[in-house]
Amino acid sequence: SSAASDVYKRQVLGPTLTAIRLLPALFGVLTVPVVVWLGRELFDWRVGMTGGLFLATYPVHVHFSRLALNNVVDPFFVALAFAALLYGLRKGRRWALILAGLSLGWSQYFYAGARLAPPLMAGFVLFLVIRHPRAARQWWKPLLATVTAFLTATWPANAVLLGYQLPLTTRLEQTYALTAYTDWPSFLRAQVIPALMGFIH
Repeated sequence: SSAASDVYKRQVLGPTLTAIRLLPALFGVLTVPVVVWLGRELFDWRVGMTGGLFLATYPVHVHFSRLALNNVVDPFFVALAFAALLYGLRKGRRWALILAGLSLGWSQYFYAGARLAPPLMAGFVLFLVIRHPRAARQWWKPLLATVTAFLTATWPANAVLLGYQLPLTTRLEQTYALTAYTDWPSFLRAQVIPALMGFIH
């Protein structure tokens, strides 16, 4: 994706500051309506609009939307995956469930933080199953479409990592997050809890 992005920057807009900032800015803008959709699926339109308004004026989001970095792409695809999943399960729309899997898979091609999205999605689905056990009995086929779409979207990247015997959690290996702590309490206190608070924020 970076090679295609470089070709786009050179051939369409040239080697300019506008070229390298345009795609992150577009993804930053597009994330706002996706968050509105997600808020609607989780709660209602009022919560969705409030969340979209908050995100549109949130300094961190605005900051990363104007930089030439791919960090801002993750929230777009992850929020789209969750919104499409909820919509697909609620309305019984197979296309939305496939979109959820594809979006979750596409998120893996950008910033390393998106590696946390699949476990979060799995935990969220488990929460929905526990919360709605009767409805969940009919979800296994639709969710199979989501999982298949996710695996299809992530297969090229994972095949390269496995082919070169690289870890799937490269960023964790680089920061020694898994090896720098000798006990679980210190690891949770220093790494996991601050990361989860970041997601909550």
